Amino acid sequence: MPKAKRRGRSYGVLLGSFVFFAALLFGTSLALPYLTGLRVEHIPASASIMFQPWMDLVPSTADAVDFTNVSWALAEGLNVSASSPILNIYQTGQTLTFANTTYLVSYAIPNSNPKNNETGVDIFKPSEGAYASLQSTINASSIVGRQDYRGVTIYYVVNNVTGGDLVTARIAFYGGFIMYSQTPGDPTAQVRAGLDVALDRETSLFANRTVQLSVYAVAGNGTNYLALHYIGYGAEINGSNFAAKAVTGTGADFQALYAFGFNTSSLASSKSNLVTSTYQHGLDYYLLDNYVVAKVPVYSEELLIMLMAF
Repeated sequence: MPKAKRRGRSYGVLLGSFVFFAALLFGTSLALPYLTGLRVEHIPASASIMFQPWMDLVPSTADAVDFTNVSWALAEGLNVSASSPILNIYQTGQTLTFANTTYLVSYAIPNSNPKNNETGVDIFKPSEGAYASLQSTINASSIVGRQDYRGVTIYYVVNNVTGGDLVTARIAFYGGFIMYSQTPGDPTAQVRAGLDVALDRETSLFANRTVQLSVYAVAGNGTNYLALHYIGYGAEINGSNFAAKAVTGTGADFQALYAFGFNTSSLASSKSNLVTSTYQHGLDYYLLDNYVVAKVPVYSEELLIMLMAF
């Protein structure tokens, strides 16, 4: 960068410099879509998202969230057995399957020790009947340990996961949701963190304006999506700081909308080629303020993985 000029210029020179740079900036803004090949759109200053009940269980410390509307996906022909168990409580012999689950959410919390894996919680929204049956049976069991946390019972269960492996876990029932954690270390603390948001002792991740704008970038202010994902780090696009993805569509016509967020709109513009080259078969690309957005087709054989993770 050239060094700043010494003071002492005439007013006319300063005015001429101002006009020149103003014209340069204005011309650059007009040329931006042509230089990048992408059109430019903007998020309204009043943009907001539709706050959903499950968002009130995700703490601000989470850096990744995955939401999947299971019942809708099954209705659209998701290639997975509806009877496949999501939870299999060893002590009581109860199972929660895709068939009796409305939607599920997972979130991850960074570990204070960067050498350790992230910890996290799964949130299930079962049918009313499945929720009541699981809660009453586990609560009545004499072999299930438990503790009270601010009026909510956290149960010590064992999950019989795929392959017959037994995993120690924690479960809490709250407002029609099942909170579950089998994270190594202290799964109880992870369930408590989610409950603290619902009990107004912690802030939701979705109260963060950056998170809201990221969600808005892929979903607007609606909830008409099969899946919604947010990550608070760069993902596969070098230089991005956060990203979101929403999967929408019906029948055989599914799409994923990706939005990669950068610190500035100019940086987003300069990195747009990384997005277009990563998603070469995209249906549409554009700049949305400091986001680069890509709309890509989702094929039936990849629908499951596209719904479950970023």
